[in-house]
Amino acid sequence: MTVSYNFSGYNLYGYPAIIRGWHYGWNPAGDTLFPRQVSSISSIPCTFSYSSGGSNMAGNFAYDLFLRWDNAKSTPQLEVMVWGGNNSWPIGTQTGTNVISQGGYTFDLWEGNNSAAGYYVYTFIPHGTAGGASLPTSGNVNVNLKQFLNWLQANRSNAGHYNNSMYLDVVEAGLEITRGNGWAYVTANINAN
Repeated sequence: MTVSYNFSGYNLYGYPAIIRGWHYGWNPAGDTLFPRQVSSISSIPCTFSYSSGGSNMAGNFAYDLFLRWDNAKSTPQLEVMVWGGNNSWPIGTQTGTNVISQGGYTFDLWEGNNSAAGYYVYTFIPHGTAGGASLPTSGNVNVNLKQFLNWLQANRSNAGHYNNSMYLDVVEAGLEITRGNGWAYVTANINAN
């Protein structure tokens, strides 16, 4: 996927992404991999690489997972993000440091309510990178996303926002664009076993 954009102000302008599953009731891949109950999934192996260029760029290259308490293929009830290269800020506050290591990164956890969207968000972000000086021009995030959901089950399931009885509706890989005049090239392979 290739995207070009030009936004001078700082705001969330969009998230062009490679999508597998049901995004707000829409299934662009047209297959039946998702929704799947998280407890029935043994692994979610995903590869994601990116390159970008331009000026005054801000945002994050990230996986985006949307979950529901049922398999209705509808509006999300929880969002889980796993960020790669970034220079922006996650929703909420940092509640964990170096909580999990995957794909050559060690991740901090941020969490909070996205009141505009109407659901809670957990964001795993490479340690100490929130609000960095510049958006990296290339990188990759090759991980088993199930390990992040396992971590949430072990460490946050009592909070009431996440449980492995939920259904994973979709896995997406793309760029949250928050500013800049530039381009990005993204490739991804999304699967679940």
